[in-house]
Amino acid sequence: LADFVAVQGAAYTRGSAAGAGKLALAVASADACLPAGALTPRSHYSPTLGAYSKQSGPNSLAILGAVAISESVPVSAPASLKAAQQTDGGWEWAPGWGSDTNATGLAVQALLATGNPISSSTIISAVAFLQAAQRPDGGFAYDLAPNAPSDANSTAYVVQALLAAGEAPTAARW
Repeated sequence: LADFVAVQGAAYTRGSAAGAGKLALAVASADACLPAGALTPRSHYSPTLGAYSKQSGPNSLAILGAVAISESVPVSAPASLKAAQQTDGGWEWAPGWGSDTNATGLAVQALLATGNPISSSTIISAVAFLQAAQRPDGGFAYDLAPNAPSDANSTAYVVQALLAAGEAPTAARW
């Protein structure tokens, strides 16, 4: 990972808000520095959109990355994310895709990281969405299609969101 960050990290941050957010999360978790020339999530913030991206997934990743490296998050970024919540309680990665567990898991973490309370209707609705999305094997699939299998990536996003929301993923409810 350190070699990738040193060689490819700066280029990875230039492509999208999600890339900048992911790299910020990686270096913060490794207690490392951003490589020379790397962009931070702030570089992808659009005052016109009031967000880092019009897509909920990348907006969430940028918010989480900014928080991880102690970069200020404009108030409008989590507000736009909150406003993107779907009527079923979930978020869709990109407009028109439909709610999914990955975007919802990231949105929950981003909103909680920027001060949205666990007891808010936004978080409560999101946790209910995630509970309804759980598969019989205990895991989570990316989308809600009846035959979509659980996958490690989606399950990890959901478990992280549940932990952030004060849930115990090993409790009987889950």
